[in-house]
Amino acid sequence: MYFFPLPHGHGSFLPIFVTKCIIVARPGDVLRMLFDDLRVRWEEALSQRWPCTACGSIRVWHDGKRLRKASMHDETHVEFIASIPARRLKCGDCRARWTRAPERVPSRAHYQACVVAHAIAMMQHAPESSTREIARAHCCHRRTLDRWIERVAALAEPAALAAEVAAAATAPVLPDVPTELAGGRTRTRAQLLRAFVVLALVEALASLRGLEPPALAHAAALIARIPASAPSPQSRADPRSSV
Repeated sequence: MYFFPLPHGHGSFLPIFVTKCIIVARPGDVLRMLFDDLRVRWEEALSQRWPCTACGSIRVWHDGKRLRKASMHDETHVEFIASIPARRLKCGDCRARWTRAPERVPSRAHYQACVVAHAIAMMQHAPESSTREIARAHCCHRRTLDRWIERVAALAEPAALAAEVAAAATAPVLPDVPTELAGGRTRTRAQLLRAFVVLALVEALASLRGLEPPALAHAAALIARIPASAPSPQSRADPRSSV
């Protein structure tokens, strides 16, 4: 109930009852709204020009467009999206040609980084789920999960990533990562554990540098700046020493 003063300064208040209507949408409707909004932004981006990625020139021409497909994760499940428009561009100075990645579709791979990151995290947080169930939830084959684990585990040395995170945070504060996993073959378990650690550190590093998750979408640019001779932790008290 809200009170508003009466007109002409009568010195009293008039009670006004205000009701609010809350509309609860179904998850499927929210998902469609999300991707409908994305499609609008994809179409709007087709008319834009960006500086040349090779020489930085602003003399850039439109060079057609291409349609691509991708699977993305939204908070609840994986959605397959067809006919995503991507603008092709050409530099008027160095003649370089490239395709501008659509918003939230940074990778040329079919499964975007958000799907890969969620699948690997699910294998950590829901170890009771079978590999087949996790693969089914992400619309992929269980062997695809193994390939994702291999690729994430091989992104960078955990010690180098940990050193970069500590330097970026100006304090030795690192994310809480698992130290062991139960079940599974020894080799698979070790590789999955390393993938968890790499994913957590890459996410932390991306967050410290002001990038949106999932950090796998920015992994190439982040890791390219990490020197091969990045120092390893020396102290036993340092949580990086167990990585």
